[in-house]
Formats: sequence, structure tokens, C-alpha cells
Amino acid sequence: MNSTLAPITHRVSRWSGVDTDSSHDGETFRVGGRTFAHLSRRGSLTVPTTPALRDQLLTDGFADSVPGVPALVRYRVRSPADVPGAIRLARVAYLQHTGSRERAFDADTHLRRLGASTELAALLVGPRAGGPGETSA
Repeated sequence: MNSTLAPITHRVSRWSGVDTDSSHDGETFRVGGRTFAHLSRRGSLTVPTTPALRDQLLTDGFADSVPGVPALVRYRVRSPADVPGAIRLARVAYLQHTGSRERAFDADTHLRRLGASTELAALLVGPRAGGPGETSA
């Protein structure tokens, strides 16, 4: 992994329950046995997603479409300035796979830090009837 991509792998691999597999073409990140992101050695982070989440990620500017592959979105890392955006997309993908099951984080605070829109937050953890900081039982 080149020095620009190393911080992404380092950060994502430290999240709870994440397994990382290295191969000739990059790093694959899994949680609960399911792939939530792949970082290619060429600097493209791809994320599998649902149609609704894909549309919201594109609308909110978190990712770009992958031509011909509607089940994926991507974020290109061309310089160190792109690293935070890649980590943000990886975190959204991670939350897509764990958010509704893992309540070890305050969803409102966490999603605000990501800059998630209300629509994106609803897709990740469901509609929030309460105010910020309220968690469900």
C-alpha cells in the first residue's frame, strides 16, 4: 500500500469487528463476514450498497457512481487531501453493515461528525424520532 493509502487501511482496520484481507489488488474490509469496502492499490475505494443508499451517497457527494455497476459506489484517492473523504465513505459503509445492530456508539453524534444528511442517517440507522443524543432501547 502506498503512503497515501496507508492511513485509510490503518484507520479502517482498527474499527470494532473489522477483518482486513490483503491481496495483489488491494485491501478488502469485512465485518461480520461481509465485505463492506475494498481499497484498490490504485486508490479507488469501492463500496457495495443498496439502491436507496447509493442514491443518497451520490446526492450528498460522499461518492461517485461506478459506470455499469449500480450496486457499487466509489471514492478516488488521488492525494493525501482525499484521505478523509475515503475514510468517511468507509465509515458509512461500515455503519450500513453494523449500525442497526451495534449500539456501542451514539448514532446522532456519530452521524453528525460524518456530516451525514438527515436522509442518509435515516437510511443507516432508521428514522430518529428523538432529538440529538437520544438512543433507542
